[in-house]
Amino acid sequence: MKKTLSIIVAAAILLGSSALFVFARPECDCGIAPLIVVSGFATVPLSLDGEQVFAPPVDRILRGVAGVLPPLIKAGLTKDWDEFIDSAAPALIDVFEPILCDKNGDSIHSVSMQPFPLSIDNYPDFYNGDDVDEQAFVKTAMETIGGDHVYFFNYDWRLDPIDNARKLKDFADNVKSETNHSRLTLAGCSMGGTVIMSYLKLFGSSGIQNFLLDNAAFQGVALVGDLLALDLEFEGEIAVRYTHQFVQNDLLAWFLRATGLFDAVIPLVETLYEGTRGRLGAEVLYPIFAHMPGMWSLVGHEQYERAKAAALDSEINAELIKKLDFYHYEVQQNAENLLKKAKKNGTNIMLTSNRGYYGIPITPSRYNNNDILIDTVNSSGGAVCAPLGQPFADDYIQAVKCGHNHISPDRMIDASTCMFPEYTWFVNGMKHLDYPYGSEAAEFLMWLIQAGKGEQRNIFSNEKYPQFMQFDYGSGKLTPMAYADGGVFLEVINPATGGC
Repeated sequence: MKKTLSIIVAAAILLGSSALFVFARPECDCGIAPLIVVSGFATVPLSLDGEQVFAPPVDRILRGVAGVLPPLIKAGLTKDWDEFIDSAAPALIDVFEPILCDKNGDSIHSVSMQPFPLSIDNYPDFYNGDDVDEQAFVKTAMETIGGDHVYFFNYDWRLDPIDNARKLKDFADNVKSETNHSRLTLAGCSMGGTVIMSYLKLFGSSGIQNFLLDNAAFQGVALVGDLLALDLEFEGEIAVRYTHQFVQNDLLAWFLRATGLFDAVIPLVETLYEGTRGRLGAEVLYPIFAHMPGMWSLVGHEQYERAKAAALDSEINAELIKKLDFYHYEVQQNAENLLKKAKKNGTNIMLTSNRGYYGIPITPSRYNNNDILIDTVNSSGGAVCAPLGQPFADDYIQAVKCGHNHISPDRMIDASTCMFPEYTWFVNGMKHLDYPYGSEAAEFLMWLIQAGKGEQRNIFSNEKYPQFMQFDYGSGKLTPMAYADGGVFLEVINPATGGC
């Protein structure tokens, strides 16, 4: 009986295998690896019971303002900032209550986010929603490699990037099946860099043709680390400069200064900041954000242990800390090894890093060369960056002598210290992730994602796209930055070394 049963089972397996063989499709020979764009922070709203909860809807924000404004006005007269925090903290926390996480880093409520399981050409409301950021990326890619080869992976940014990476693995497997490709391009935008790096840690680089870190937070964001460590500072002049970075109209910029609007508001903000920062973190910032693993994935190495000690309890938050430590030490701090292993296995590695802006002016990192949100040193994987407006001295020598010049023409960036000096591009004058639709900057991204198997793009591959470029919002042009001698290519210091 057992022998007969075995024969039947074997025959069934053989027939099943034969059927799979007969109906198996040959791999697509289009030559273009399907693209998965992995979302950055809060690109798509979070919902609870069908209602948007992040970004907070207008009615919830207004309710929060109603709870904060009266005690703020009173504190402005009495200078009793403790009373202000007593009254305002509950109102501020209530604005974010639907998205809070528990002591273990799990969502308290059944918050959901919109999935995009099909190719992006099935979601016109999304890709037509904006002409910058991820929407511009996928829209341009649709027109370049075809909408049926472009996908968008959305996730709950609050949660552990390791868990989100497991979901990305299922998503990627489905894309391979739908497109009949064995290799993909993964592009991690901003916070999406934490997810694709986690993917690399868990599943390796098999099946990844191109791995793009697009202005990614894979080495942290100084602002977030400062905030969770309660390292808070405010400087009015930098606040003015930061605000002006968003004003693309010279007349409006002049008006804001000429009317004295900033001169009137900045001292009020400074007074509020100084009066509340002692309790603001522990009683507002921590209750809202300190239990979100996703936020901790944005804390860089220099701030991590200090911030963890300040914000978390080693016993109460033991499960959360276990998650955070795994990501921090096995993914973030192991990033260079993970990427080099992927490169050795045949994956093309590419990084883009925008620069030339001040950061948000509420922590010491406000002077960092920035893309208005992520520090250039972090998104580039370790470039030495001069403080804004203070180029390297004339006697500055490139930190790593590797055969090529990696100092920018304006002497603000030394890329020789990057994880991948030859595969890292810098765009001056472009804000975080923008790459506007229809611009030459968007075309640059398309050039990167179309790298074929074994066709590693580098800073010498295309004369249009050397290591250091300048973007102009008015014209949409992306141009090579010129050196003093008029050249735009990085001269070879020692050709015998063959580069970095």
